[in-house]
Amino acid sequence: MKAKRQKAILSLVNEKTIETQKELVRALLDLGFKVTQTTISRDIKELGLVKVPMPEGGYKYGLSTTEISTGDSIKRVRRVFEDSVTSIEGSENLIVLRSLPGTAQGVAAYIDSLKWEEIMGTIGGDDTTLVIIRSKNTTEDVVKRFKSLRRTL
Repeated sequence: MKAKRQKAILSLVNEKTIETQKELVRALLDLGFKVTQTTISRDIKELGLVKVPMPEGGYKYGLSTTEISTGDSIKRVRRVFEDSVTSIEGSENLIVLRSLPGTAQGVAAYIDSLKWEEIMGTIGGDDTTLVIIRSKNTTEDVVKRFKSLRRTL
C-alpha cells in the first residue's frame, strides 16, 4: 500500500500544483487512499520532495532539481542509497537496484533528479529500480558511481 501511495504522490506532484500537505491529503483521499497528514509528512521526507518555486509566484511540492554537484544533493542521494538500496547489478545497458520494500519509487525519482547524461530513464517498482543506460559502454562506470553513493556495498 505504501508503494502505491508514494507512486500516487509522485504522480500528483508532477501533474498538479500541490502547495500544502493538506492539499496532498485531500487529493489522495479523492483517489481512495486513507491517509493522515502525519503519513504524508513521512512520505514527503522519504521521497525527497521539496517546495519548488512556481513561475507565477508561490511554491509547490516537487522533486529537487538541484544538480548532483551541490553538497546537499549529494547528501540526499547518498542517504537514500545508504538507507534503501541493498544491491546494484549491471548488465549490457541495464542496471538493477534492489531496495527495501516500498522504496524503489523514491530511488528512481532521485536517480532521475541526478540528470546524468548516461541515464536514459528509470522504472521503479516496489523494491526494484531498473535504470536504462544509453550505451552499454558506460554501464560499468554508472554502476561504480552508484556504488560510491552506497558506501557499504
